[in-house]
Amino acid sequence: MPAVGRPGLAELGPFVLATDPGGHRLVVFTAAGEVVATLEPRDRDDNLLWKRPEGLAVDRTGGRLLLADRDGGKLYALPLPRLEAELASLASSTR
Repeated sequence: MPAVGRPGLAELGPFVLATDPGGHRLVVFTAAGEVVATLEPRDRDDNLLWKRPEGLAVDRTGGRLLLADRDGGKLYALPLPRLEAELASLASSTR
C-alpha cells in the first residue's frame, strides 16, 4: 500500500465524498468531478484532527457518516442531517 493510503469513497445525494489520506481531509466532488468543498477539522490547538482518513461509510440507520482514521486509530461519526444540509446548500450554489 502507498505511504498515503487508499481513499475511501461514499455517495451522498448528488455528491461523491472521498477521503484524502495524504492531505488529512475529506473532499466533496460533484458527479462531474469538480471539487466543491474540503473538510479539514482541527483541534483547539489548530492541529489537524485526522491523521490519515481512509475508510468512509454512510450509516442511514444511525444518521451518520463514518470516517476511519487509520493512523489516529479512531472512527469518527459525522452527523448526516447536518452534512446533508450543508451539501444541499452547495448543490444549490453550484447550479
